[in-house]
Amino acid sequence: MRVLVLLTVCALLAGCDDSAGPAGPSGPAGGSGPPGQDGQPGAAGLQGQPGKDAPDTGTGPANAAVHLVDMDSHAEIKAATVIANPGNVTATTDAGGRAMFANLPAGLYQFTVSAAGLKLSGTAMVADVTRSMTSEWTPVYAGQTTVVELKLRRFDRSTLNLVALHAGTVGSPPVANPLYLEANCTACHNDRKAEIVGDGGVLTSDGGVLRPYHAMTTHASQGCLFCHGTVDLSTHSGATIRKQVNVKATCKVCHSAYPASF
Repeated sequence: MRVLVLLTVCALLAGCDDSAGPAGPSGPAGGSGPPGQDGQPGAAGLQGQPGKDAPDTGTGPANAAVHLVDMDSHAEIKAATVIANPGNVTATTDAGGRAMFANLPAGLYQFTVSAAGLKLSGTAMVADVTRSMTSEWTPVYAGQTTVVELKLRRFDRSTLNLVALHAGTVGSPPVANPLYLEANCTACHNDRKAEIVGDGGVLTSDGGVLRPYHAMTTHASQGCLFCHGTVDLSTHSGATIRKQVNVKATCKVCHSAYPASF
């Protein structure tokens, strides 16, 4: 009888036969840990190209011809550096302000141009710090030569009085303007006296060369100021500078029949 009671108690306590007892109740949940530290920022991403609305340029080789002019004088800028991206392809503008990129993969490109700036030092226009600009994304089409027209401002207009710079005389009574110099003309504008056949001249039947107007021997020997005694920027633009020549005082000296109405 005593043994039977002990076995019953052992069975109830579930320990006498080396079997596992019932699981105890779960303990309370642990508290939240401290927040982790912020990670290091990722590297800057590359500048993206335009999205799905970008034009279809096709696939295959393509050419791009960049034409660079001065924003104010409209003169072609030579010896400027032009970089096409993607690809970081570099070219240099010629005397006509043109840089050619041949056999580029067709696609969208940005063109970065850099050239020497200009500033007025005393009475002379001189080279200043390099000026740069980058174009918008431009489609360059497969199997074609895409012409890209770009304008670069080479000087700070807030520090340079263009009207005063282009006046042949100043003051009252008028005296010669010390800024109105041949060297200042060609610093901002192309030296038209150096034009050759490729700039508009033609070959004659006897194998000679008929140069463009400004590069003709007699005209070139006179220089800019002989014909362009002043430039009235307040009422005219650089594009109409040829109309600001006093025909009677200049052209008719040599060309007696030159039409005054031209």
